[in-house]
Amino acid sequence: MLAMLAAFAAQAREQVVLVMGDSLSAAYGLRPEQGWVALADAKSDRYTFRNASVSGETTAGGRSRIDAELARTRPDIVIIELGANDGLRGLPLEQMGANLGGMIGRSRAAGARVLLVGLQLPPNFGPYAREFQRSYVLIRPAPAHRAGAAFPRPAGHRAALVPGRQPAPHGAGAAAAGR
Repeated sequence: MLAMLAAFAAQAREQVVLVMGDSLSAAYGLRPEQGWVALADAKSDRYTFRNASVSGETTAGGRSRIDAELARTRPDIVIIELGANDGLRGLPLEQMGANLGGMIGRSRAAGARVLLVGLQLPPNFGPYAREFQRSYVLIRPAPAHRAGAAFPRPAGHRAALVPGRQPAPHGAGAAAAGR
């Protein structure tokens, strides 16, 4: 009976979700179990979340690590929550788009579906903040053989995931709940 229950539990959580993010997904300033990734993993019967997020990560850092993480976790789904640190540093948006597009292309080539979490910069960043937000809409997946850039509509949780403000326990809970 116990073996049968263990087999059922293994089948119930059959999809692996890899999260490639920055401090917002790495639960910077929170206990690890308070972060949205850990909360989503604890709450889900269908998905197993693997958190490969690194505080301070840029899209270039994520792109340099994606192949190793894909090989290590063999995910069904990849959530990419990167770009905030590029924006806060004022890095070229074309470079950010190329890095995100490369990550999407590599993930798709590995057989994973991809969700990009679009982020926002504080309004005091002026025109760059508007172009930063718009750039998430323009990103398109790069074929695995190309270094190219760009993606679908941004998806995010404004209350919980805004660059310049680290996640709070209530914000992480809202993100894990899909609000």
